[in-house]
Amino acid sequence: MAIDGEVFIGEVTVGKAALPPDADAQLVVRQLRRALHEVEVRELGPAAAAERFGPFTGSSDSPHMRYVLPLSAGLLERHRDHAELLDLYRTLQLRGPGVNVHVSQLAARD
Repeated sequence: MAIDGEVFIGEVTVGKAALPPDADAQLVVRQLRRALHEVEVRELGPAAAAERFGPFTGSSDSPHMRYVLPLSAGLLERHRDHAELLDLYRTLQLRGPGVNVHVSQLAARD
């Protein structure tokens, strides 16, 4: 039986966004890299991932769990000239959903 839950990465606490609109580009890049690592682990599967990255790799025990990185509204626009950040984001948008890893943009609050 699969567990359908969500694992939030980053500095997520109840009621707070992980990455606010004023987050430093390097912080965003680190979080996107962590999410991409999760994609790679899930694409490889447990045995191959453990062989490549070591026995304690990935953040979730189940590939069925939804892995989410929430980004505040305006964050990508704020860093639109940061090539690595945008490349990581595009890569996650392409490869992530296939292994249940998602980057979501939160709606702007008025």
